Amino acid sequence: MTSDDPAIAAVIGWLTEHGGAVRGMAIEVRDGRRGAFATEALDAETELVRVPRSLLITREVMRASSVARQLRDAGVELSSPHALYAAWLAVEARRPVSDHAPYLATLPDDIDGFPLTATDAELRLLHGTTVGQRVHNQRQAVASDYQLLARKIRLMADVSEATYAWARICVGSRVFAVTIDDLDTTTLVPLADMLNHDRTPSVRWQYDQAVEAFTLVTTGPVAAGAELYLHYGTKSNGLLLTQYGFYLDDNPADEAEVRGHWVTADPTDEAAKELWAALRAEQPTEAFARVLLDGAVVAGVSMLPATPAEDAALLAGTSLTPLGRRFVAVRSGEHRVLAAWAALAVAPAFATYFAAAATAPERSDAIVAA
Repeated sequence: MTSDDPAIAAVIGWLTEHGGAVRGMAIEVRDGRRGAFATEALDAETELVRVPRSLLITREVMRASSVARQLRDAGVELSSPHALYAAWLAVEARRPVSDHAPYLATLPDDIDGFPLTATDAELRLLHGTTVGQRVHNQRQAVASDYQLLARKIRLMADVSEATYAWARICVGSRVFAVTIDDLDTTTLVPLADMLNHDRTPSVRWQYDQAVEAFTLVTTGPVAAGAELYLHYGTKSNGLLLTQYGFYLDDNPADEAEVRGHWVTADPTDEAAKELWAALRAEQPTEAFARVLLDGAVVAGVSMLPATPAEDAALLAGTSLTPLGRRFVAVRSGEHRVLAAWAALAVAPAFATYFAAAATAPERSDAIVAA
């Protein structure tokens, strides 16, 4: 897809007609991957995209929609705010005429590559993993929300579950968190959702109250032809895969479950501090606390369906489907986290973290589907 593509040209024209602007950026496909690229050398603080408030599809727009009104009239509660967005999108995308038609035409045709589409054989690769639990929760939420909507909401009567699942993924992978009129909200933003993720982004997003528009602005100088990146947030590969359909190699935000706490390999982050506090509260003697931690890690490893060596062999071979390959790569990250905590259970540093721990209230780490 390029800026010469009719759908992209149409959405840019639509933005411009409504007071928006696009400069210094083109949407292209390179090496089979769509992205946004600088069409010229750009200085820091260059505004690339301006989307006027009238074209933003915010949470408040959702709540004022006919779908939302029918939900309220029926007394239906869905699993998450994204579920309402998805219902609106599933209905709006099928309308012969929509005020948002230029934007809707830029959305993907399918959600291939997302865990929501996984086969039973692919899902077995996630047995015993945290991402497997996330995928299970997401699939259950989408199915139960769809059943409620199909039964209770007239506008959803002719919408298939596959269309609703497509809409749910489109929303989850494209919604932005912003503040408008001092109100924290979320919004779908035409064209802005074309930028890919990077840990060192070259572009930031914001709602500019002064001009009443959502803007994309460069964070530093950008060379002509370089890809332009946003930062989607610090997320584990489990979250990245379920929400966006991709993962990062050696992701420091990868997580595993240890004694009911979802921790990364970093023994100093907030989740780790809660684990240390829980260990100390349960077993104030360091030696026994080490045993508890080691036992929890061993239990976590035993739940995984393969060893790190077996994962490496699978990834080096050709037997996996593309989605299966993503699943194995992501569960390998969970192995790395558990290995880090296994090493810590016998390391001298354990004593330092354990001694510094103070009791803390338990935190609920229940997973909410996007």
